[in-house]
Amino acid sequence: MDRENNGSGNDGFDNDEFENEELSDERTPEEEREFSREELRRRLRRETRRVTKAMQDAAYLRMERDLRRDKWRGLLIAVTFVLVFTAAAVFYMKNYTYTTYSVDSETRMGSLNRAKLLNFGNGTLVIGSDTISYMEGDAILSSETVSFQTPVVAIEGDYYAVCDNGGYQVYIGDKSGIISTVKVSRRVRGLDISASGVIAVFTESNDAAYISYFDRFGSRLAVEVKTVLDASGYPMDISVSPDGQKLLVSYYSTANGIGESRLVLYDFEHGRSDANYIAASWENFYDTNTLLVDGDFFDDNNFVAIGDNEAAFLSYDNLNGAAEPVIIPFTDPVRSVLISNGYFFMVTETAEGNLMTVCDKKGAVYSSFSVPENYDCIRTNGRNVLLMNDENLWYYNFSGRRRYAGALVSVPVDVCFTGKKSLLVNNGTVIERITLK
Repeated sequence: MDRENNGSGNDGFDNDEFENEELSDERTPEEEREFSREELRRRLRRETRRVTKAMQDAAYLRMERDLRRDKWRGLLIAVTFVLVFTAAAVFYMKNYTYTTYSVDSETRMGSLNRAKLLNFGNGTLVIGSDTISYMEGDAILSSETVSFQTPVVAIEGDYYAVCDNGGYQVYIGDKSGIISTVKVSRRVRGLDISASGVIAVFTESNDAAYISYFDRFGSRLAVEVKTVLDASGYPMDISVSPDGQKLLVSYYSTANGIGESRLVLYDFEHGRSDANYIAASWENFYDTNTLLVDGDFFDDNNFVAIGDNEAAFLSYDNLNGAAEPVIIPFTDPVRSVLISNGYFFMVTETAEGNLMTVCDKKGAVYSSFSVPENYDCIRTNGRNVLLMNDENLWYYNFSGRRRYAGALVSVPVDVCFTGKKSLLVNNGTVIERITLK
């Protein structure tokens, strides 16, 4: 049976029931309060979780930061400890005072009664009256028969040159022994050698002096400096730069009974515009009444000239030319002069005793300290100084701290360094290798 549509608009639904159903979704005040409390609890839980997470993240970051800080702090402490320990160890080793020594080995060779010991290469060059020998450790690697009365020796790099003062031949050698011999017609008065084995030989006749160049094979090079004694003066000393290109000569002459010293630098590579190869000269030593007696190169561009009342530190390079010399005057007599590893060592006889002065290649004084008066021989390895006489040995570090003073069992003829605390001692019969303790 069909249901009639009477126009009531209820479409078969009861409006009262529909309205009652919508009203059933509305919250009562009690329910609303409960809902608000629950919503508040949810918000509080979310906020608590957020705050807790933020606190955990901050704590983690603090922990990471503290770990990194502790790591760097530990590393800094470790590095500081290592540096302090190293500095203390270095200071201790540099200033430790040796009280005795041990003889580690003995080496016999040729005639040692006047033999000199010289540091060369990785070992020692032994120059006696009848032999030239080279030894490394206790092994003799080469030995040559010669005959010397007063040997004159020059060493640079891997080469050495030696001749008898006033003789007529020069020996050039390396670790393997003598490699060539240079014979000259005039007496040899001086020589020097470069690191490449090029040597300059100073000879003289009655009225002139000659400085001739030879290579390490003994062949004469097309370079010679001739000085007429009456005109230019007498060469007091010659020195060759390590590269062999420069020659330093100190001259002495007299005019009207007044002596005059001058220093001349020859440059055979860049001084060819001058027919005499002269690159620079210093002639103001006349004003100071200085007698130049020695000169030597520190390196290719820096050198020193030693006179009877001053030391002049000079430099020259091809771009800037010659610089003004740095002068160190002294009124006390000079007893010893050494140049090693770019440093200048000088002992003067003062009223208070012998004074050792150490300068760098620019003339700046590094240290100054007293040394014994009765020494006969002085040696250096560039960082330490050794003095000796027939009875005693004294050992100083670079700053003047005395690290050893005592007698040797055997009377030394000569001594040289082989290490920081190792020495070779020639007692005239054997060469002893000793270690300070």
